[in-house]
Amino acid sequence: MPGRVSAVLFVKDLAKVAAFYSAVLRQPLVYRDTYHAVLRCGIFALDIHQLPPETLPGNASGSREQAAVKLSFPVDSIVRARHVAAVHGGALDPEPPRWVIEQQKICDGRDPEGNVFQLCEDD
Repeated sequence: MPGRVSAVLFVKDLAKVAAFYSAVLRQPLVYRDTYHAVLRCGIFALDIHQLPPETLPGNASGSREQAAVKLSFPVDSIVRARHVAAVHGGALDPEPPRWVIEQQKICDGRDPEGNVFQLCEDD
């Protein structure tokens, strides 16, 4: 039986981050409780988990710019997603990454907690 591909994203503010990804990716949450939210994009599931308060770091937030994993999501419009990301507390870079070739539509961004992700728009 084939399963779903998924990623787990640990966050400090479940409500804010879940609302961000749902709005930017235009996908509804398929599950939500006090500590978890699940967003499905085709065969992929983004499983968002609230970090327990006792595991949250003190005031040192640390940079996540050099993430070992970068989630990449398809969107219908990077222009639309850039606006929605800003409204929901995140940001998309103003320019594509320097390695992107001319005809590719790819943009990196950060969610409200600084997690790096990527959006791809098909031609």
